[in-house]
Amino acid sequence: MDIVVGKILNDLRLLKNNKTTISAICQRIFYYIQDYLSGKHSDDDIIKISCHVADMIEYNLNKLEKEYKLKGMEVKDIFKLINEIIHESKIV
Repeated sequence: MDIVVGKILNDLRLLKNNKTTISAICQRIFYYIQDYLSGKHSDDDIIKISCHVADMIEYNLNKLEKEYKLKGMEVKDIFKLINEIIHESKIV
């Protein structure tokens, strides 16, 4: 999971510097989680879990953006939110 954490942090830095979008980050998180779960679950479960986690992250980030809160947040705070969503999904 450490590799996934590093990749997510890099993506969040890109987001804060307006070099990527929420949608693009969530697509990458979908694939990061798929790679992490590979061999640990059935293919169908991997897709369901990855999709659910990425959708929840995208929903929450879009909500923060609509409420004009995302711009004022630091990378560590956004990562904390994402990390909570991942842990609530019980994949780690």
